[in-house]
Amino acid sequence: MKRILKFGWLCSAVLSLGLVSTTCWAQDAEPIIEAPIIEAPIIDTANVTGVTANSIDFSNMLEGAYDGNGRITINGMPFEARTSISPLTFTGPLDLVFHEAATLIGVRSSSFETAVGTLTTVDEVHIQPVPALGWYLVYATMHVTGGTGIFARSEGDLDLYGQIHVVGDFSQLISMIEGSLHFETLPS
Repeated sequence: MKRILKFGWLCSAVLSLGLVSTTCWAQDAEPIIEAPIIEAPIIDTANVTGVTANSIDFSNMLEGAYDGNGRITINGMPFEARTSISPLTFTGPLDLVFHEAATLIGVRSSSFETAVGTLTTVDEVHIQPVPALGWYLVYATMHVTGGTGIFARSEGDLDLYGQIHVVGDFSQLISMIEGSLHFETLPS
C-alpha cells in the first residue's frame, strides 16, 4: 500500500512540475485582435420574475366554473389568493364517450385575487382522462391579460399542471402553476 501512495505522490509531483514548466517556457502567442463591439438592444429583465402558485378549486361538474383558494409566490414572497375559474368553452371535438386517448380541449378565464392585486388570465386547457374512474389530468397555458395592483400591465405566460377528481356532482381541481411574468412594479 505504501508503494502505491509513494507512486501516486511521485506521479502528481511530476505532473505538477510539467504543467508549471510549460507555462514558464511557453512562447507568447500572436496578439489577440478584439472583435468590434456590436450594440445590442437592452432588454429590461429587471422586472421579469418567476411566479409559482398552488391551488385547490371546487365545481359541481368537470367543465364547470371553479372557485377555491391558492397561494401565489413572487420572488419568494407568498401571497394567499382567492381563485375563480370560468366554465370551459370547448374548442376541439367533444367526445361524449371517453376513449382512453380522448382529450377535451377548450378555453376559459381565471383570476387570482391577492392582497397586492388581482391577476387575470385566458387559458388554453387540455383535459385527459386516465384509467382510474373519475380522474383527469389537466394541462393549461395561461396567457396573462392584465390585472390590478402589481399585476396591472403585467405580461407573460404561466403553465398549469394538475388533476381533477370527479365524484358525482362534485369536482376538485388540484393544480400547480409556474412561469415568468414581467411586472411594472414588484412587491416589496
